[in-house]
Amino acid sequence: MKIAVGFSGGVDSSVTVSLLKKAGHDVIAVQFDQLGEGANDSTEAAAKKLGVPFEVLNLKEEFQARVQKPFIEKLKEGKTPNPCILCNPTFKFGLFLQFVQEKFGAEKIATGHYCRSVDGKLMMPRDKEQDQTYFLSNLSTEQVSKIMFPLGEWTKEEVRKFAEEIGLPNAAKKSSTDVCFLKGGRFEKFVSEHVPQKSGKMVEKNTNLVVGKHNGLAQYTAGQRKNLGIGGIKDRPELPWFVIEKDFKKNELIVSQNPEDLNAFSLDSHNFNWIAGEEPAKEFDCEAKIRFRGKAIPCHVKAEGKNVRVEFKEPVRSIVAGQQVVLYDGEICLGGGEIA
Repeated sequence: MKIAVGFSGGVDSSVTVSLLKKAGHDVIAVQFDQLGEGANDSTEAAAKKLGVPFEVLNLKEEFQARVQKPFIEKLKEGKTPNPCILCNPTFKFGLFLQFVQEKFGAEKIATGHYCRSVDGKLMMPRDKEQDQTYFLSNLSTEQVSKIMFPLGEWTKEEVRKFAEEIGLPNAAKKSSTDVCFLKGGRFEKFVSEHVPQKSGKMVEKNTNLVVGKHNGLAQYTAGQRKNLGIGGIKDRPELPWFVIEKDFKKNELIVSQNPEDLNAFSLDSHNFNWIAGEEPAKEFDCEAKIRFRGKAIPCHVKAEGKNVRVEFKEPVRSIVAGQQVVLYDGEICLGGGEIA
């Protein structure tokens, strides 16, 4: 089978290429150049080391239109979107899949994501610490069925050990967690360059006491406790301050020193993506994640197509509008949607 591997030259995509090649597939390593920077020398060298053809797809314009622009628009709405979740269904597993099928005749694509594709179902990997189903929850059954995830049955430790055994120079290289188009820069700087900023008051929840000044609501997110610049408030203890919410009508950032003010018991999503195409039932129990590294929380779901209410069975801290809620039935990822 001819398979195009989304190739970064890192340890995960390199081992993915090696495993597929070892299984007898016709493998081509493809770097999608979403920033218009051209071929990466280290990526090309990694493909040469693995003995597979290497191609670069310049998709800068498409990436800007399908990922960066929607990301910036959501920031302007005051939300805190996840760019990887925006990227995966429309770009990485949408446009990229289409291009490699048309240009290279690939029957399937493969990536170094830690998850499993089983009969069109997106499932958690063996290594739960590396589980990346959260980022792929906006895919469809059709997309999932065309993707191979060879690392789904491997642990990260096993992947690095295998990379050492086959002599890959990047075996011990730390995996990148940066947003690609930030290029290692600060999120706040990117926001200030792309979203109009208007400073305003930081106000204590419940008392309405002004405790500071914010630099523009788009730069803050619920639960944030760093870089707030609050200190020395009369009659207030020297305890951390947290962002609780944003009041866009008043252009005020609501803060508190009480972590309990961050708790909530439910959330809504109005654009929920069911991987299977529809909800499994109008009401059911399952588990939900509201952040990538967060734990799965028992919940009750009320669903009507893309409109979903998630009611948690325990208090949940720092629910952030614009981030993703993802539902799980055991190891099966049911889908995900933007938190409204």
